[in-house]
Amino acid sequence: MGLSTKPLIIGQSSTETDESPKVFSVRLSTGMFAAASSRGTKYKNVNEDRLVILPQLPLFAVIDGMGGPGDGAKAADILTEELMTIQHPSLNSLMSIQEQVTSRIKQECMTSNSGVCYLICWMENSLLHIYYLGDVKLTLFDNTQNIKWESRDHSLINSWIDSGYLSPEKALHHPQRHIITKALTGNDTPEPDSHHISFETGDRMIAATDGLSDNFTMDEIAEMTKNHSPQESTNMLMQKTITKMQQSHREPWDGILLPKPDNISILIGDLTVQ
Repeated sequence: MGLSTKPLIIGQSSTETDESPKVFSVRLSTGMFAAASSRGTKYKNVNEDRLVILPQLPLFAVIDGMGGPGDGAKAADILTEELMTIQHPSLNSLMSIQEQVTSRIKQECMTSNSGVCYLICWMENSLLHIYYLGDVKLTLFDNTQNIKWESRDHSLINSWIDSGYLSPEKALHHPQRHIITKALTGNDTPEPDSHHISFETGDRMIAATDGLSDNFTMDEIAEMTKNHSPQESTNMLMQKTITKMQQSHREPWDGILLPKPDNISILIGDLTVQ
């Protein structure tokens, strides 16, 4: 497989229940990556998630739309379209894109709570640059599957975890875990959290929307994916998450059954220092 050069957008065609979503594999100079996105369960009408891979930068984005089936998908598409214009990734260029997204969401989406949570990252030499808003999560593991770094969600539940009020295990089943405290909407343009993390050849990154992290802890994810390639790991996590959601929602969702139905998007990369 040669190095990939074409932009890749995943999630736009996932309008039906995806019990076996396609896993895309991409080989770049910065590593081997695999990605997939699924509507998840029959209780989600559309896929409001998007995955974007821009090999020439290289830049990766995991996007989770909000605002209802139509507007959540529209908001995610707006950010996707604006990211396609980026020439040189930086905080300044990202803030400029955010301003465009805020304006377009306000003009093009119907509901006042439309918006996106996102995580955007790119590699430069041995640095992983990470910017995010909301509860899209990235975890960096070393080659023995120990966690080197993980993002901290902008969510009510995560503030409770940080204070010691709630454990990560109990957070999986808490009815208020969907409440976020920071996102990009049509109302304002918040500055994202930014991190610049050193990585080594052999490190693995896993980035995903909350469809994954609402169902499994990072320790469970690390155990399930160890000794598997990015493509195998992505496929396995997808299947296990979809199965868990389906088993928990045999009857119409009443807002209480857990884990909640959701879209799922996963990006896994085994990194290489250039």
